[in-house]
Amino acid sequence: VVGQEVSEAEEQWLLEEIVVTASKRETSLQDTALSVSAVSGADLSKLGVTSFDQIMNTIPGATLIEKGPGDSSLIFRGVSTSSYASGNKTTATYIDEFPFFLGDADIKLVDMAQVEVLKGPQGTLYGQSAMGGVMRYITNKPNFDAVEGGFDASTSNVAGGDTGYQGNGYLNIPLSDNLAVRAVFYEHDNPGFIDNLGTGTKDINSEEVTGGRLALRWGISDRTEFNLLYLNQSQRVGGGQANGLQTPSSTYTPVTDNSIPSDIMPPDLDNPTFRSNIDPFQEVDFEALNLKLDVEFDDFDLSIMAAKKQREKFIQWDAGLFLSVYDDVTTTFAQYSDEFETNTFEARLVSTGDGSLEWIAGVWYEKEEGDLSRVIEFQTPRTDLVLFGCCAVSNGDFFWDRDEFDDTKELAVYGEVGYRFTDKTKLTLGYRRSDLELDSGVLRADGGFDGGNQAVIGIDEGTQEDVDTYKVHFEYTINEDVLAYALASSGYRAGGFNRSGLTTPTSAYESDTLWNYEVGIRSSWLDSRLIVNATAYYIDWTDIQLRIFDVVSVAQRIQNVGKASTVGLEAEIRYQATEYFHLGVNYGYTDATLEADVLDARTNPPTVLAEDGDRLPGSVKDSLSLFVDWQMPITADLGLQANASYTYTGSRKHDLFVSQSISIPEV
Repeated sequence: VVGQEVSEAEEQWLLEEIVVTASKRETSLQDTALSVSAVSGADLSKLGVTSFDQIMNTIPGATLIEKGPGDSSLIFRGVSTSSYASGNKTTATYIDEFPFFLGDADIKLVDMAQVEVLKGPQGTLYGQSAMGGVMRYITNKPNFDAVEGGFDASTSNVAGGDTGYQGNGYLNIPLSDNLAVRAVFYEHDNPGFIDNLGTGTKDINSEEVTGGRLALRWGISDRTEFNLLYLNQSQRVGGGQANGLQTPSSTYTPVTDNSIPSDIMPPDLDNPTFRSNIDPFQEVDFEALNLKLDVEFDDFDLSIMAAKKQREKFIQWDAGLFLSVYDDVTTTFAQYSDEFETNTFEARLVSTGDGSLEWIAGVWYEKEEGDLSRVIEFQTPRTDLVLFGCCAVSNGDFFWDRDEFDDTKELAVYGEVGYRFTDKTKLTLGYRRSDLELDSGVLRADGGFDGGNQAVIGIDEGTQEDVDTYKVHFEYTINEDVLAYALASSGYRAGGFNRSGLTTPTSAYESDTLWNYEVGIRSSWLDSRLIVNATAYYIDWTDIQLRIFDVVSVAQRIQNVGKASTVGLEAEIRYQATEYFHLGVNYGYTDATLEADVLDARTNPPTVLAEDGDRLPGSVKDSLSLFVDWQMPITADLGLQANASYTYTGSRKHDLFVSQSISIPEV
């Protein structure tokens, strides 16, 4: 019976209550009138989960695109225009209170308090790139009360591959009654299983990760607390493409029309047309320092936060497949590197107390400076190598060889005001005003195919936008176990600049925006042993940033085109059947489609790139996950545990276009 009191013995095995901070306040998950999912740190440890890609397929409304370690993409509610989520991100990733890099910074989930997933645009509180949703890693804070720690290790072997290992640990040390430190460390060596036939190297797609965190917590007074968090991680991933494109004959056939040969046959690993003559790999090093000061006043809490993060990335691959060079003697040696440094500041006031009026007000500033370098060099003994049917290439020639910079600044003010009309009804209004400035340019361009880039050396290319985001939220408490809500919210993704191609000048593209309308219910039944949550939503997305490949200018370009809409449903069920047996069901339905043809206006008549009614790539129409968990204690320190799960993910389109020419590897 809903609302019935339970005994102390029964209370010990009810479903765990999770407290989330998605709304910038601490609230029980079931009392949070938002589409938010959470996985506790205890569940992460119990299941041996150390990476976000191990749990994302269990989140309704989320689609994980796995391209390899450290290079995965996360899509919420079908808000994407390619299955590899190229271009600016539509999902924001936070660690505690600070935005971070998703994919490039695949943080290992060691000693985490929980992972929170907010679906739908979160523009008012979280700003740009939160138009699809937000994923938050919440770390465990240092504990003043006790010395504690833990360590676990495992080993693995891949059939036809190599042997690897994982080691994770943490240590908490109180230094005084109000000062403590907590250290986390990990080292992962994950085995590969792909052999490069071009170089003879075996198991090239391995992953090596070393990293850790150091946290300090200082309770300055009963009302003031200071927290510091330092992260550092190094990751090296081998792999990428090694071989590809099989044709009926082993004889090299030059391709002059910049397209995949029409006579492609099923793969023949012993006789591929294209062999990678180098071993591709990617290295990513990052570090971050986060500082936060919290002060409690009588009627509100003040949080002052600052962060500094740095990332260095280096990629090496063979670009022969991109350039249609299918032979065993030519190496198109490609390298990409970047270095980004970001400084962030935020100050936020959050009201406290039990009054009818609640409010949040804050200011946000972020400055990012980036340096980028791209190189493609031909190393070949051939004297007859011709690209695209027009351009002769000799040994030592550069296709690309350029340095660029890419800087951004954002200044935003935001706020939310909520008013509780009765004990059961509450209305919240939110607003954010963002001033975005982007400044980019070419510092050097020596490659023979850099084209228009040489003409803009030293010329700054910048854009400036003022973007407004809104939120209207109404919640109604039906009874103490059932909460219903309705929400309208907007989000945006920052615009930017396209680099020059062979024949096209630089060009700017603007932010794209969307509105999300949803209704939801969060409910508890059977004395809180059964939880049923469901959300239905509609998304209206306009001025979509679409990435296309321009064969004429030999460049990828982003342009604002058309609109799309999404109708969806998300449902979560959790049931604690007995003291030892727990099961869950997640279901997601996403119907994300274009609402008009996407045209390439450069041709006469305009070419149809995608058609009205096409499903957005990366979106999955149906997804389902089932899981059961059984655990029984034997002694105070020993227990038995068993877990089983099943996940179904529907088909998805790779790209939006009706027909697609080759594309430059995403870097």
